[in-house]
Amino acid sequence: MDMRVLGRQGLTVSALNYGAMGTVVNYGPSDDTWSIAAIRRAHARGVTMFDTAEMYGWGEGERLLGHAVTPFRDEVVLATKFGLTPGSGPNSRPRHISKAVDNSLLNLGVGSIDLLYQRLPDPDVPVEEVVG
Repeated sequence: MDMRVLGRQGLTVSALNYGAMGTVVNYGPSDDTWSIAAIRRAHARGVTMFDTAEMYGWGEGERLLGHAVTPFRDEVVLATKFGLTPGSGPNSRPRHISKAVDNSLLNLGVGSIDLLYQRLPDPDVPVEEVVG
């Protein structure tokens, strides 16, 4: 598997990454057993970055992904996104980001998130507040 370095911090990930949205939403009924097997198969084939978001099943996607990667957590990069809340659209206010991070840590069952990023721009929040 080809590898890539993200940014200047030296975070190295596989060129192909696993987007976990389909494990819980958007493509019809989901099957946790199949989804966990697919995630583990991707890792066995060299995928080292797994991406999810707070909005994927409103925490269910993060819980499933966290469970699936437990046996090899130290070998992968976990990425998750913030910025959407149920029924209210974009929310990138600092208070929401803090809550989203706490929820994601709990859902993923980890002590740290390797890569956190904004799902989509929030026109009501200046970028300085988002990254500050």
